Amino acid sequence: MTEIKEALINIEASDVIHSDIGVIWKLMREINRWPEWNKTISFAQLEGVFVKGNPFKWTNGVNIKSTLEDVVINKRIVWSSRSVGVKTTQCWDFKKTDDGIFVTVSQSAEGWLTKIAGAAIHKKLYKNLHDFLSSLKSAAEK
Repeated sequence: MTEIKEALINIEASDVIHSDIGVIWKLMREINRWPEWNKTISFAQLEGVFVKGNPFKWTNGVNIKSTLEDVVINKRIVWSSRSVGVKTTQCWDFKKTDDGIFVTVSQSAEGWLTKIAGAAIHKKLYKNLHDFLSSLKSAAEK
């Protein structure tokens, strides 16, 4: 199992989504459709199917190249990403509760740009992570 490692920047967000895991999972695995429900993402393209090892590209203010590192259906998604000067790992965990699906997303970041502009990178990643989770919640609860 892939875990978030110690890095220069570590961020976490969580929320309960009042929806079925099938709805949430479909939104997450259909990467090419992310821009339809997440307005901070202007482009997303998965190469192949949604399985470990497959790459995808997306744009969230910057162009990002990612690779699916771990996929456990209805439970967990982990991807690693690279953009200019920054390497990140993002981990999404989904747990059924009486209230809905408890979603936790964590992200670590490292690289030369995080050393130079750590506070600015932290602020941007924090906002992006929370916006992504908020967008997922809104789309899944429609």
